[in-house]
Amino acid sequence: MTLTINTPQIHLLALLNMEDAKEGWGRTDLIGEAAQQLAGTPNDTWNETEAALGQLMSEGVVKPVGKKGHDLVTLR
Repeated sequence: MTLTINTPQIHLLALLNMEDAKEGWGRTDLIGEAAQQLAGTPNDTWNETEAALGQLMSEGVVKPVGKKGHDLVTLR
């Protein structure tokens, strides 16, 4: 995985690395927070960030956690 400074992946990983994020982030909240940190239209940055989270999950960097019915993700 190649990361540059201002990519959705960088913002997602920075948020997931926060001390208070150890129990996981709500998927929608995580995407929204990371997307706000990117330049572009809200729809474009949301779509880019959602795709980046999907890629991080498929690569095994991020995993789903939580009880059934909760849409939480955290670092592996």
